[in-house]
Amino acid sequence: MANAILKRLVRKSLTTLQPLKAGDANESYSHSFNRIYDNEMWTSAGGGSGPGSELSAVLPMCVKLARFIDREKIRSIVDLSCGGMAWWPTALAFAQTDVRFHGVDISSTAINRNKAALRSFDNISFEVGDATSFAPDACDLLVCRETINHLRRDDAQLIVQRMQNLPSRYFALSHFAHAPENPDDTKRARKTGSAFRYTDWNLSLPPFNLPDPLVEIEDLHGRVFAIYQGATYTS
Repeated sequence: MANAILKRLVRKSLTTLQPLKAGDANESYSHSFNRIYDNEMWTSAGGGSGPGSELSAVLPMCVKLARFIDREKIRSIVDLSCGGMAWWPTALAFAQTDVRFHGVDISSTAINRNKAALRSFDNISFEVGDATSFAPDACDLLVCRETINHLRRDDAQLIVQRMQNLPSRYFALSHFAHAPENPDDTKRARKTGSAFRYTDWNLSLPPFNLPDPLVEIEDLHGRVFAIYQGATYTS
């Protein structure tokens, strides 16, 4: 049922978002995602990020992620698409390790709400930024969950490549590990001209070709939250 609701919300978003103009992809993404948060196009669930980011939906993932944080002594986390921050405070609270968390999102609406809601947390900070270009400080864990599936293939591929090369011990992405193939969305992108879409990317297949992850945590609706060795990983 939840999956059917999410698909209806996606279809609604596709019919109402502004078209992508040549040369301003990042501006269009920003505009589109601000509209999503401003107008609760994914409902108010998950801090406006939708039912898939609601704490009750991802609580088991939070528990397992907290165990990974403790086991690997993660001290710093950067999330390049933190969204409405409905579940991160709980995941951090479950961990016994003291962690500094920096949340980045292309939506200024989401970031401003997060700053207001979580201003009492000394270990949590926020910044507006685009995952395709933002350059974070070195961290132990770099995260981008439930984001690249909303982007065109070229932008999704760019983010995956950046995650591999940015300075982190580990990086984590959500993807559809059991999808049999990755679609060629070039014609679709030209046809719809939309900055928002939903594609079941499998990051182990071309054009992404990521290696087997170190850890896989079950996510929602067939996705996995996969954790990989980062550019500064040492055994």
